[in-house]
Amino acid sequence: MKILWTIAGPDDIGHPSAMKTQFNNLAAIADETALAEPDLYYGARPEEVSRQLRNELDKLIVPSNWKNRPVVPNFFVEVKGPSGAESVAEQQARIDGALGCRAMHSIRTYGMVESNEYDGKPYAFSCTLTSTTLVLYAHHISGPAAWGDLPHYFMTAIDQWALWPDVESLCRAVTAFRNVRLLAKKYRDIFIRAANARVPAKASIPRPPGGLEIPHAYDTSPLPQTLWVGRRSQQQSQVSADAVSDDPQRRPKRKRVKRSSSIKGNSPKRPALLIHLKRSGSLEDP
Repeated sequence: MKILWTIAGPDDIGHPSAMKTQFNNLAAIADETALAEPDLYYGARPEEVSRQLRNELDKLIVPSNWKNRPVVPNFFVEVKGPSGAESVAEQQARIDGALGCRAMHSIRTYGMVESNEYDGKPYAFSCTLTSTTLVLYAHHISGPAAWGDLPHYFMTAIDQWALWPDVESLCRAVTAFRNVRLLAKKYRDIFIRAANARVPAKASIPRPPGGLEIPHAYDTSPLPQTLWVGRRSQQQSQVSADAVSDDPQRRPKRKRVKRSSSIKGNSPKRPALLIHLKRSGSLEDP
């Protein structure tokens, strides 16, 4: 794992990332696919994405139940030691890239009329790293072959670089890794800014009596809104002399209020999310 931090370099701080994070919030690509858990992935900070986008596209762009982890992931790294199988890392990168393709496609086409438009361009990338070799892959999504079918995901090897026997080989691998990471961030930032601009503006909620101003249902700004609590009305804040009188005969009697029993049982649960999955052929090599 030390070689990974040598390749990522000090500029890794400017790229939001997380390690060993289970993608337990994303909808599965297919029934037989394992739960993705990349060794390292890059995405956007949650506050960079509109709250409405995160709510509507939750199962597509928010990978983890830990909401402080990066969202809209589109660059993944799978690391294997000397005893690890490179084919396993490639299969893991295949699943990671497909999830990244779907996240980028959903954020790119959000609010567009032609939401099913597929341009065939890669906006998600992955990397497999062993003790001797670094391999970079590009991932893209294509439209379904027939009506009612699911889209297909393609994985293309960009190139591979040896990490030895000299420093020049390592420098070439480091340069390729950082260039692809920067390209992934460029695509991600462009699509997020465009999607945030297409979020419909929510109408202001009228302030109720009493001076309590309720914030908007969705906060489309990166900064948290301030909840303003006004003063109580004069009728609520005024205390009558009868209420505090020492004379028990002058104290107003409290009326007993019967609780309504017309509503029984627990509140209705939200409907479960229905996702149609393709059992085979969802991940294909070009």
